[in-house]
Amino acid sequence: MWQDDLKIELIKKFQNIQNDFKDKPLKAIDIGVFPWFDSFEVSFLVEGDDFPLYDTAAWEYYDYTGFSEGKWEELKPILEEIKDEYERNGKEYIFKEVAKIINSQELQDIISLYPKNEDFIIQILDSDEPSSINYYLQKD
Repeated sequence: MWQDDLKIELIKKFQNIQNDFKDKPLKAIDIGVFPWFDSFEVSFLVEGDDFPLYDTAAWEYYDYTGFSEGKWEELKPILEEIKDEYERNGKEYIFKEVAKIINSQELQDIISLYPKNEDFIIQILDSDEPSSINYYLQKD
């Protein structure tokens, strides 16, 4: 299932880049999910950067994982499965499934090792909805 494969890839990625942020307390992590474009981004907003939470493309560490630049090839077949699932069940289903993965104990344990400021937030938003809920915070 794509959920298990995505979790494995995210665990590896978060472990591999952890040292890049050892001296950069995080204000936010944005998980950008775009199944209609076969795209996935993980972006980081660090302390000292003065960009709005919703303007991830302006963040210094936007798409830090580099999928859009071809640096995360392992994700391509997973994104094909996600796109198929999106076409069957819609984007809300995908956002909720990704939120479950990010909320998993394995990923939370890794994320807990990153330095964070007191207002730290993780967000998974619907980029097509200006007033999107944060799917990461949904527990249903």
